[in-house]
Amino acid sequence: MSAAALTIQAYAPERWGSFTVYPSDVPTTVSTATFAGGEATTVADFTRITGTGKVTIVNKSAGATHVAVAVRGYFLDATGEGGSEYRPLATSYLYDTRFGHGAPARTTPVPGNGELTFEAAGREGIPASGATAVAVNIVAMDQTAHGFLTLTPSDVTAGAGVLNYVPGEANSTFYVVPLSATGQLKLTNHHPGTLNVSITVRGYFTGSTTDASGPRYKPMNTKVLADTLTGVGTDGDTSPIAAGASLTFEATGASGAPSNTVAAAALNIDARTPVSAGWLSVYASGSKDPNISSVVFDEGETNNGFDLVVPGVDGRITITNHSTGTVHLQVSTRGYFIHTRVEVFPATEADDNPPPISPVNSAALQEAEERAEGDPETMAPPYHDTATGRLVTPIGADRVPVDQSPIQVAENQPDDGVGDASVENTPGMEMPTEPVEDDLDPVPVESGPMRTITPRTIFVPNTTHELQRIQDEVLTLDTTQLPSADQLQSAHIQAAKNRVVIEAFSVNDAMVDALTARYGPSKIAVRVISDAEPADAMCSNGIMNRACSHHFWGGSKMATMENGSYCTMGFMWRNSYGRFGLTAGHCGQKGHWFGSWVSSGSVAARGVGVKTGWNPKVGTVYGRGDLLFVNLDYTSDGQRSSPFVFNGGSATRNILPVKGRASRRPRVGDYVCSGGATKGDLCGWKISDTSINVRYASGGLVKWAVEAKRKGVCAAGGDSGGPVFTKVKVNTHVTEWGAVAQGIISGGGGGKTCRLYFTSIHDVQTLAPGDVQRYPFR
Repeated sequence: MSAAALTIQAYAPERWGSFTVYPSDVPTTVSTATFAGGEATTVADFTRITGTGKVTIVNKSAGATHVAVAVRGYFLDATGEGGSEYRPLATSYLYDTRFGHGAPARTTPVPGNGELTFEAAGREGIPASGATAVAVNIVAMDQTAHGFLTLTPSDVTAGAGVLNYVPGEANSTFYVVPLSATGQLKLTNHHPGTLNVSITVRGYFTGSTTDASGPRYKPMNTKVLADTLTGVGTDGDTSPIAAGASLTFEATGASGAPSNTVAAAALNIDARTPVSAGWLSVYASGSKDPNISSVVFDEGETNNGFDLVVPGVDGRITITNHSTGTVHLQVSTRGYFIHTRVEVFPATEADDNPPPISPVNSAALQEAEERAEGDPETMAPPYHDTATGRLVTPIGADRVPVDQSPIQVAENQPDDGVGDASVENTPGMEMPTEPVEDDLDPVPVESGPMRTITPRTIFVPNTTHELQRIQDEVLTLDTTQLPSADQLQSAHIQAAKNRVVIEAFSVNDAMVDALTARYGPSKIAVRVISDAEPADAMCSNGIMNRACSHHFWGGSKMATMENGSYCTMGFMWRNSYGRFGLTAGHCGQKGHWFGSWVSSGSVAARGVGVKTGWNPKVGTVYGRGDLLFVNLDYTSDGQRSSPFVFNGGSATRNILPVKGRASRRPRVGDYVCSGGATKGDLCGWKISDTSINVRYASGGLVKWAVEAKRKGVCAAGGDSGGPVFTKVKVNTHVTEWGAVAQGIISGGGGGKTCRLYFTSIHDVQTLAPGDVQRYPFR
């Protein structure tokens, strides 16, 4: 045993004072619990247990007091097997009688000597099954007399008190409570008077396990992390925290582990000499204030609270003073939940529905990414923090940044149609009977007001160079290097957690051990996608039924004349060397002939592959993604490429004129449409990653592709090479709608959620500078 989860209660103290609680052979002067004369007080603690197996409690007051200690659970040491695993959650309301939070909801106080049973499993991130206990913070309010609360599984008789409350004050405590077999909890008020109760969740514990894939608790000797009275952890500043102000401090350094492996810090938080009543919220640095209390305090009374807090990726934690006066703070650590092995976590619905990023923030993020790519051994991948709306530009922990200056972006960003998911059935125009020349005029650059974006700089364990190395390597490992390597599907950089995430159909201990040994727990994690089907390239040997054309059109069926397979033609591309058709690199090779398909099965227009970054045995070998340039053959009846994409189903004759290339790279949360010879147009794809590596079932590793997801009909064989685009209103006499080029389809997969992988249109420039053919709107 390494630590015990204790509830410590001071009963009938004669004077104001505090307890210090510590292993019997490691004394400390840092307080664990404070109390006022004559008031019962409850506090929680995760106390380290040493070889003596004993805990010492010292009364630091000038008077006597009774004390009661209850053991709620214990933690195994490094040699222990089994035990529950802790899974931290975003702080949220589980039950609150003031606002009707809870199941069942209640908006009246807890009755005197009454019991309330409510649901915990299946709510606020707690799984419907598999959770054995939850970590919560309990606040008692609006009480009129002294009393206490118990919180138990719904099928257990109330036991020792969890929270003592005092009239005229708000009282709070932390507690780990087991769940009943039905996933319910029971709250009991042990006093005739009524009161309101708020219960907020911090995380949950899983059932007993032997694989230790979750974070393990590492107890520490008590260490002060921040103290505004002495200047520890505050750069020497001894000023109290002003009303509404915050203190951010380094929280994970004492753990001795990389900051992004610390799942939660066990903290004791002292609110000292508060000028007015209020409360403290405690949360990861850089994230949005949850406005949920961790510690409540009354005017003039020092109060303690214990909490499990998820630190930011930079290892820092923020505390905000929600009172109208100043307050001093002391924060000490009792230990940490640390990932000592590679983290394994399940896929969730939230993974398929990321929030969008505004056009201005997208432009700023693109500039930040270019800076990181220009200095990959110093900087880490930047990201947009959706909780705060801030641009974050991380730096390697021991590096000095080259460029962290503010970023200037235009306020008026072009409308690329990326925010609209409801454009499935939009009117286009009929196919013209004569060839249409494209617009050769330069795209005008509109001037306008500029916005200054100042990035938030943090220090993280891993640089861009290191993460990209792992992303590029891990999918190339075979089963002799990585057990069950054939279960891996994709790899991408999760910038917000400064690590690589690989997706796997299944995972086992041998795989986790090998990944941990090779990369360590801070650099890589595994997301399990057990309900997904393997992704693959989407060429087909079957005959497609897309409407025939004598021209190369975006989205039309294209025959690979070398082997009889079929793909889809993407956008038309032009540069100083001529006009080309864009398609997927795996659809053919340099020197292969391609033809547009007509109803008779003959070829009306021909082209030859001239440039590709794809090797059929390896995958991406040059540039990014999966591309092939087809040099179009001009026959006697004129130009065979046209600035259009098909608009509709697999047999449509309706088309959209191409307005141009997207003004920026795709962003997580954008919506796009795909056009393929097999499935026709599919809209509502939501981008979930912008630089992912994917290993296809039929062979080949596509690198740095864009991933998008949707429900319902998936893309299928034959859709490879097709256009990925967004629809925008152009409102001309020709048509109401046009298409903005976003990319070229590479492959995809099905299952519960459809997945699409495509090459960004901006990455076409890497292989051959130029631009898409544009319709001459006049």
